[in-house]
Amino acid sequence: MSVSAEIPISRTKITVPERRADLLSRTRLLALIYQLLDKKLALISAPAGYGKTSALIDFSHQSDLPICWLSLDTLDRDPQRFIGYFIAALSHRFPNFGGQVEVLLTEITSFKPKHMERLVVTLVNDLYEHAREHFVVILDDYHLVDYVEEIQHFINRFVQLVDENCHLIISSRSIIPLPDLPLMVARQQVDGLSNLELAFRANEIQALFEKNYHTSLSKTASQALEKESEGWITGLQLSNMAVRQGETILPRITRASGVGLFEYFAHQILEQQPKEMREFLLYSSLLGEFNVALCESVLSRFMPKNQVFSELITAVLQKNLFALSVGTDGKWIRYHHLFRDFLQIVLNEEAPKLVDAIFYRLSGIYVEQGEWEKAYHIYLQLEDFEKLGELVEKAGTPLLQNGRLLTLKSWLDNIPEGLRQSQPGLISLEGLVICMLGNVTKGLSLLNQAEIAFRTSRNTSGLARTLVRRTTAHQYQGNYSESLMDAEEALTLTNEQKNNSDINLDALRSKGLSLYHLGQGIQAAEWLKKSLEGYTQLNKTPNILIVLTELGMVYQAIGDFESAQTSYEKAFNTGREIGNLVWKANLLNNLGVLYHLLARYEKAIQTFEEGLEFAKQSGRIRVEVALLIGLGDLFADLEEIEAAGQSYQQAREIIQPVNDNFLDNYLVLSEAKIARSRNEYSQAHQLLLSAQVQIQESDSSYEQGLLHLEKGRLAVTEEDTSQALLNLEKAKRYFKQDGRKLEYTWSQLWLSSAAYQCGDINTARAELKDVLKQSKQKSILNILGSQARQVKPWLVDMQKDPLIGTTLSVFMDEIAKNETHLPITRRNLRRIVSAVPMSSPRLTILAFGRGQVKTNGKTISPSDWKTQSVRDLFFYFLTISQARSKEQIGLVFWPDIEPEKLKMRFKNNLYRLRRAVGADSIVFENDQYSFNHAMEYDYDVETFEAHLAQAMNSLSLEEQIKHYQAAVDLVHGPYLSDIHMTWVWPEREHLNQLFISTLLKLSKLYLDSSSPEMAKNTCRQVLMQDTCHEEAHCLLMKVFWILGDRSAIARQYQDCRKALKEELDIPPSKETENLYRQLIT
Repeated sequence: MSVSAEIPISRTKITVPERRADLLSRTRLLALIYQLLDKKLALISAPAGYGKTSALIDFSHQSDLPICWLSLDTLDRDPQRFIGYFIAALSHRFPNFGGQVEVLLTEITSFKPKHMERLVVTLVNDLYEHAREHFVVILDDYHLVDYVEEIQHFINRFVQLVDENCHLIISSRSIIPLPDLPLMVARQQVDGLSNLELAFRANEIQALFEKNYHTSLSKTASQALEKESEGWITGLQLSNMAVRQGETILPRITRASGVGLFEYFAHQILEQQPKEMREFLLYSSLLGEFNVALCESVLSRFMPKNQVFSELITAVLQKNLFALSVGTDGKWIRYHHLFRDFLQIVLNEEAPKLVDAIFYRLSGIYVEQGEWEKAYHIYLQLEDFEKLGELVEKAGTPLLQNGRLLTLKSWLDNIPEGLRQSQPGLISLEGLVICMLGNVTKGLSLLNQAEIAFRTSRNTSGLARTLVRRTTAHQYQGNYSESLMDAEEALTLTNEQKNNSDINLDALRSKGLSLYHLGQGIQAAEWLKKSLEGYTQLNKTPNILIVLTELGMVYQAIGDFESAQTSYEKAFNTGREIGNLVWKANLLNNLGVLYHLLARYEKAIQTFEEGLEFAKQSGRIRVEVALLIGLGDLFADLEEIEAAGQSYQQAREIIQPVNDNFLDNYLVLSEAKIARSRNEYSQAHQLLLSAQVQIQESDSSYEQGLLHLEKGRLAVTEEDTSQALLNLEKAKRYFKQDGRKLEYTWSQLWLSSAAYQCGDINTARAELKDVLKQSKQKSILNILGSQARQVKPWLVDMQKDPLIGTTLSVFMDEIAKNETHLPITRRNLRRIVSAVPMSSPRLTILAFGRGQVKTNGKTISPSDWKTQSVRDLFFYFLTISQARSKEQIGLVFWPDIEPEKLKMRFKNNLYRLRRAVGADSIVFENDQYSFNHAMEYDYDVETFEAHLAQAMNSLSLEEQIKHYQAAVDLVHGPYLSDIHMTWVWPEREHLNQLFISTLLKLSKLYLDSSSPEMAKNTCRQVLMQDTCHEEAHCLLMKVFWILGDRSAIARQYQDCRKALKEELDIPPSKETENLYRQLIT
């Protein structure tokens, strides 16, 4: 048995059972099963005892196809466990599969259709990447879970979405109730077998008796048995045993109903065993799957001393007492379900108290081993809800740490409410679960109830754990002082008690987070470091990663960006192989904010968008909201107001069900900022008023500071200086109290502008002097850029001040330099952003194919250009890499014109160009002219080259394909195909060769990713450009070989010979000849 980090996995359930020596291989039945593989879904439905499992075991051992096996049991009715085992069965055969979807499963908060769809899509996509051949998935004994609606929906969507190389075989005693089964049948995606096909034929009965019992049956006898048994294999096996025991008349064969079968088991099997073996059969039937060690742990106290269980297990197998070896090593066995049911009925009738005793002992062993689900199932079966409650309370923390939130919720719901309400440990656990599922108010109420109960009973450990759990609820609601008090009391309690190290470390972390929210960043870092040290000593990697991420967040808040980056990168490197989606999304959100502050905008966008993918997969709305807000803040700083508004709007649409006051307050303030930027001052005031009502109930200095900062900004914009000074002074005070250096500097910058507005020069100087001192740090200067641009009118006037004017001018020059890069930054971001569309640039240039230029979405017409030469002149400026004088340009466009006329000709053409495209499109510096690359524009050639660069820098095959394909899709013809001047030719040839090489790279990548059809299409695009491209011909031949089309290989080779002969009068190279011979033989 092995255990995964999240869901315990028994290898015996996902390993194809051993093929018994007495199993008869039936050619007819195997052929029928192979025929099923023409469909995506195969259903094998028949009553008990028809040999469904045996047939599939035989098929699995004889098939060359990869087999993913899953034996189901009643514990798999838990959807999270079922899907976990389904993933494990697939990854057992495809080891690289499953990491992402397994983590998503542990973090899922609901099995509603939306969340289930995300889970299935992730699973299918992951499977598509890692299973690149036809394979079979077998679910045995599906009837044990078929009525669970969530499992039905999962299988239903899996079959519909999975690629055609996957073949799912479901074995069940009943018809499978999939919701869309009729639709699948209509689409010819389903086939199946019933008891009619599974039933033994007369010739197979003869072979069975001959193989296993060396008994030769006549044709008449075998036909009689076939008629009597209707081919029911279990009945035939009993008949074989009767023959072996010397009965001259075969007993009447019982059928699938089981009538008479248990009587036969009693008289002919159980009563024939020695006392010791009889007891072992009865007792071990309660164990499910068992090996020697489990028998020794559980049964030794109920059987004679010095019992050798290995000998008993060997005897069971040798006597063929309806037992089956399971697992890769064959050391685990289980009984046939009919025989097991019989044994359990007998033991319940003979010694019901002994049954309970064995079950209690077994459950105790499972608890010791952390096999929570197996123990839970036993207690539920025994209807011992007190034990069930104890188990759930004990298993609660491990299950939460492993993401089993939904499983834990269902377990709690199965405990009678009266018992649940009488146990403070269960109340505490339920409170935390409900908080994590989004209902913070109800969860907090339960945690309060548990706290009172633990105080009354003086249960220190339970109280400490509950207080730590309650800090989470308080933080969600913005009650940071209460959170801090709970953390400090928990620390006091755990410091006084031993064996509470886990609770103590959690309390240290909670105190650090509480202090962070209360603005005490330096102290927060110290407490988090203490928690990190403890987790490191205990080697608790998941906790280490969380605290490292939180430490980075604290360092970032207090302006220590270097330490923040170090902490984040350490967390990322430590957790690179860990698939915790929520943690990754949180870390990427924090990193995105840091990159934004450091003006690494492209990196910030990519980080935010990667984080959004993880957040959506995990279903954690809170993290998704935070990432969308981060994107909005970045867009706002880049003056992409519409994109910022859309980001905040997306966050607003999904934040509704989340009880998180801080994020909601921050979002309202962000929306007010956008309203101010749009000059919608009335709307901004309304938003600030609603935020003020919420924030006044909070004790967060940071939130108070943000509120007064935005109120002050709005007042400065409206030139309400008294309100501006009042609010910005308050913002300064709160940010200083909170230790927020960055926001404190922002407040000073706006305060200096407000003071200057009202003529208070001394205050303006004092505040600005401090800001200018801070701006000497490059990172601070980058961050101040957006704020400085908003107060630029007042700063420009203040440059005249005799005391600070010179220093301020240097600062403003740096801000101006950064501002000139904004259009380039926005242009680069447009090429990579996908989560939120950015605004279109004023100018769009298309040069692949016929040249086109659009301004504000409208194509510039020939009449707008006035003459063809004006349009060509524009594209010439785009093409040249260095500025040119009018004389140099004249030699290209008007080589024969007289020098005195050149000046006016050039002047007229340049005037018309600027009228058509924009006055800022062509710049003049040092007597030379060039295209203005600093303006807002989009140029398909630059975008093409940008995608190629991104593909070169991409590490994943998928990313490379995405960017190369995006580049190829931009090419709609030769570069400026309608311009025939010689200056176009070099660039046209360069881009054509680049296009061809890109197509070849893309073809090879498609081939590497098992997409031969896509590779074929891109190769043919190469040959459309160059029919003599020998490498493309060779690549196409390889594609046809993979597709198994030998005739196409020959045709492609002949096409290659013909093209080379007609165009170049040369034969194919030796390499091409050798490749052809290898592929065709």
